[in-house]
Amino acid sequence: MVALMAPFSHGSIRLASPTPGASPIINPRYNSDDRDTDRMIHGLRVAREIGSAPALAHWQGRKPSQARTSTTTKGCAPICSGISAPTVTTPAHARSVSMRRP
Repeated sequence: MVALMAPFSHGSIRLASPTPGASPIINPRYNSDDRDTDRMIHGLRVAREIGSAPALAHWQGRKPSQARTSTTTKGCAPICSGISAPTVTTPAHARSVSMRRP
C-alpha cells in the first residue's frame, strides 16, 4: 500500500446551506497537484520492487503489467489509472453530524 503523509494537494470543506443539519460539501482534490501523483507513482514502483524480492516469492502471484518509465499521469496508465481524478464526496460520518446542543 502506498500513501502520502504530507500531500501538496489541498481540498476544501464548504457549507452546503445555512441549515445546521445539512451535510457539508467536501472536495478533497486528491492528486490535484502533479507532485503528489509523481510521488505516488514512485511509491508504487518501490512497492513493486520490494514485492518482487526473492524472499517474498512464496506470496507472489501473477506479475502486474510493467509500468512505463514516465512519471507523468500520461505515461503511467498501467499503475495510476483512476488516482488523478479529483472527487467530491460526503462521507457517512459527515451526514450524521448533529449541530444541536445536548
